[in-house]
Amino acid sequence: KRWEWAAATKITQTPVSRDGVVYVGDWSPSFHAIELESGNLIWRSRPEFVKNDNRELPEEGADLVEVAAPRDLDDRYNYSAPVIFEDLVLACTQYGVLSAYDRSDGRVVWERDLEADIYSSLRVARGKLLVGDHKGAFRGFDARTGEPLFSYQTADMLGSTCAVLSDGIAIFPAHDRRLHMVDIETGEASRVIDLTYRSTSTPLVAFGCAYLLTSASRIVAIDLLDGHERWNQAATSVTSHGLARAGNLVIGHISRELRAWDAVTGILVWRIPLKGAGAIAPAVGPELVYIVDDAGWLHAIDPLKGEAVWKLRFAEEAAAAPILVGGLLICADQKGKLLAYD
Repeated sequence: KRWEWAAATKITQTPVSRDGVVYVGDWSPSFHAIELESGNLIWRSRPEFVKNDNRELPEEGADLVEVAAPRDLDDRYNYSAPVIFEDLVLACTQYGVLSAYDRSDGRVVWERDLEADIYSSLRVARGKLLVGDHKGAFRGFDARTGEPLFSYQTADMLGSTCAVLSDGIAIFPAHDRRLHMVDIETGEASRVIDLTYRSTSTPLVAFGCAYLLTSASRIVAIDLLDGHERWNQAATSVTSHGLARAGNLVIGHISRELRAWDAVTGILVWRIPLKGAGAIAPAVGPELVYIVDDAGWLHAIDPLKGEAVWKLRFAEEAAAAPILVGGLLICADQKGKLLAYD
């Protein structure tokens, strides 16, 4: 282990990193910048607009890391995974407060109340910040200023994080059992594909397909050329979160296993038991795939051989995907620790 850093409360989001700095939010709701090499705190900030039924939050201070979360804060203060745009790091709480922090000092540059709960993470493409909300709206903002650009309405809640194709088309499933493809320049649908299943999965786009985990315990591959289902397989999980690609394999965390399917045929290539359950996306490195389960175990998998290389327990509970950056593997646990491993 290279270093360990502690936040005020639990961390359940996946961090983001650039230029030697790791950015992550906790449930207090504070947002932090940590030096990648040393694990030292660079700055701490929080939204200027805080929703908590008019109850007071504790003042920001040096002892914040030693106090428990205020009891009036619930999981809606959890941040979705942040994104970086130029000199800003953009983050959103589940209450729907969208904040743009200056990467150098944590100053809030702009902020918006989206007036809806947010269960998806953020995406930036072509200078636009993209996010879906619990009321079914897929929304675009100017990432520099926060100015609203468009709002595209689906027929049900939207909990997935979009993928963006090279031609500027955002693709995402909604709970209306449709796969939506929206032009992020106009905010209008370029295509809508009927699905058999509901999904809150972030689409993995590869080999001309969108791969999704669904709430009907399936993994499906949708051909983006003709909109037809290329294949589907049982996934034995009611969760629907992230997938990863390693070569010609699609890899997903299913119940207490990590599974890999052939991206073209859908044939199950291998399955590896894990210590805990959960639905956390893998991190793909040059040689190994890394996965965290909710029992706090970190696993390293050789995707070519379909074999476990090593595992270690770094926490009692975990709910965030790891990231691989600068030769370090960064993991977060439910007690608010951020840990870096060589």
